[in-house]
Amino acid sequence: MNVPMYNAIRRCIPFASMVLGYMVFVKKPSPLVFISIMIVTAGTGLAAYGDMQFDLRSYLYGISSVMLMGFHLIVLQYNGLKKKLSALDQLYVNSINCIPIFGTLFLVNLKEMLLYEHLGELKFILSFLLVCCCGCLLNYSMFLCTTTNSALTTTCVGVIKSGFTTVIGMFVFGGVDLTIYFVSGQIINFSGGILYSYAKFQENFASKLKPPPQHNNA
Repeated sequence: MNVPMYNAIRRCIPFASMVLGYMVFVKKPSPLVFISIMIVTAGTGLAAYGDMQFDLRSYLYGISSVMLMGFHLIVLQYNGLKKKLSALDQLYVNSINCIPIFGTLFLVNLKEMLLYEHLGELKFILSFLLVCCCGCLLNYSMFLCTTTNSALTTTCVGVIKSGFTTVIGMFVFGGVDLTIYFVSGQIINFSGGILYSYAKFQENFASKLKPPPQHNNA
């Protein structure tokens, strides 16, 4: 699967988050939010239909990634709401849990890493440190957005980001045949993300206009 199409498949995460969020929190989204999520999902389906390099196994991997990411974000939101864990707390726990996995991968691939020809070059070291810092900031911002807002908001904001990533990926990495279905699907997908942002803005604006509850002192 090419990079632009993988980014398009990942934009189904809002739909997975919406379904899982309803199952866990029993909270229905507003009609406008629901419509925006369905637009995002429909755009993904249309783009997939126009993918001339369709490979079933690649799409199964992509769908598995979508479900796991949706579940991951719902767990973050649940821990933030129910267990009152902050984004930093959850990031710390997540890092501890990943040590056995990445430690094992490090030991397995240690020989190949030591044989890398650019290992001692300053450019590689600086680039590696920059990637690590960006990864830390990315994870923290994702955890913070999920605990402060919701898993659905995090994924829908990611839809807008993925729109730009898809366009850049088409020109930088290539490997994608531009068809009317693919391009139309990308546009519809991106429009759904914009509509979701507008829907959440309307909800927040309306909640601020509501008068505070009055308490009767009898």
